[in-house]
This record gives sequence, structure tokens and C-alpha cells, in this order.
Amino acid sequence: MIWLHKREEKTQEAPKPPTTTHQSRTKRWRPVQKPTEASAPSSSSSSSTTTTQQFETAATATARPPRPVPRAGVLVLRNFINLVAPGVTQEQFGLTPDKQYYDSKTGTVKKKRARYNLCFEAGDGRPANMEAGQGTVVGFNQVPHTHKVQKFIVALLAAAGVPKEVVSASTLRVETNVYTDPSRNGIGFHGDTERRVVVGVRLGLSKEARMPIVFRWYQGREVMKEYEDRVIDLGPGDVYFMSEKAAGSDWKNPTIPTLRHAAGAPKYTQGGR
Repeated sequence: MIWLHKREEKTQEAPKPPTTTHQSRTKRWRPVQKPTEASAPSSSSSSSTTTTQQFETAATATARPPRPVPRAGVLVLRNFINLVAPGVTQEQFGLTPDKQYYDSKTGTVKKKRARYNLCFEAGDGRPANMEAGQGTVVGFNQVPHTHKVQKFIVALLAAAGVPKEVVSASTLRVETNVYTDPSRNGIGFHGDTERRVVVGVRLGLSKEARMPIVFRWYQGREVMKEYEDRVIDLGPGDVYFMSEKAAGSDWKNPTIPTLRHAAGAPKYTQGGR
């Protein structure tokens, strides 16, 4: 478990940029409803490893005492998906993601640049209608390996005590973000406003297909510099479970400390401090 609220004296190293320029995919499972925070599950598999960190790292030198922050954490299960659903990587890389989006400000369809994406839900899915602001939705009936992963995640969350009215096989949706070049692509610091239960899976076609995800504390628009960034290096097959605070559904609230996360290339993860 990686705790984001614990202060440590040693300095956290900056994330290292990926050494390869291959395509990579990161999946996130999200429920339709806005649930309450759930505790993170643990793995009983002997072939996978579980990483735990605490997200409250204090800078070694600061002019004022560290402002207190609430508990937050991320549970990482290393290589877990490769054990329970080894066919999901090839299945995902056989799909064509959406490379366009509808810009509501200009009323036009534009090309995606930082990343591509694709959504999944129960049923047969539907084609994209970009002019109406609707992307492609792939039905779980078409992707059995992805559906297996989705159901496994639901079972893990249920075992951790998340109630069925919060997350179930019928409500837990999947979104895939495709990074064609992790040394250039990524996503900047943000919180997941639309969901409070967040589970991510890192996929890649080689063992070198790694990507950092970075967590940072904010107070309004101000970076809380008394806390160092917490960097988690994710490899193919890794699964990560964010606590509600780590997911950042409250990140637009300027009156409280909030967590934001970024992923990918250094221009997305290392600026702003």
C-alpha cells in the first residue's frame, strides 16, 4: 500500500521518462454512481506482489510547519492482471480507439493529441457519433477477456466491503487511455471529479512498457510544496486501487487540501513546482 499522507525525511526522486516509444494502454474502471470511500483490497496470489505507500511526504526544508492533510492511499498489485487474464493485452491492442473528440466550445470535431481513448460497458456497445459528442462504446459481449477483468475487479471490491449498490458488474464501466508514445504523451495534474472509486490497470506489449503516475497535494491552485510528489512506477499487468481521497473527486474545492494525479511524459508530471 502506498500512503500519500505520511511525511518522510528523504527526498523523493523525480519520475524517470520511459526508455521506449511503444504504444501503451491504461484502463480505469468507474462506477455509474458516486460511492463512498472504500478500503483497498489485498491480493492472495503468491505470484504477484503488493506495493504499499503512504502519500504525505514532507520536503526536507520548509519555511513553515507542514499543513495537515487527510489520509489517502493507493494499493498496487504488481503483475496481477497477467495472472488472472493474460489474454486481455492482445485483446485491447486489437481494438481501434477514438482519435477524435467533440469540442463543445467551438462546436467542432478535433483530433486527439495527448492520448486516445475507448469506453466499454455491458451489452453490445454502439458506434461513435462525434458530432453529437458521443464516443465509441464497446460492449463487453465483444471483449471477453476485458469483461473477465471487469468482473474480477468487482469481486475484489466486494471482498473489500464495497456494497453492491455502489459497485456491481452492471455499473462498473471501463475506459481505456492509449498512449502511443509514453515519452511524449500523458495527462496533466487533475482529480477524477466524476467518480470516487477508481481502479486502474497498466497494459503494454513488452516488459519495458512502463509509465509513472504522480500524486501531488494542492490547496486550491497552490501546490503544497511542503509535501513531495509521490511517484508510482507502473509496469504491464500492474493494478492500482485509489482511495476516495487519492482519486481526487474533491479537487476543485479550494478550501481543503486535495490530491491530483498526472501520468506519462515529464512535461505532464514534473512541471508546476
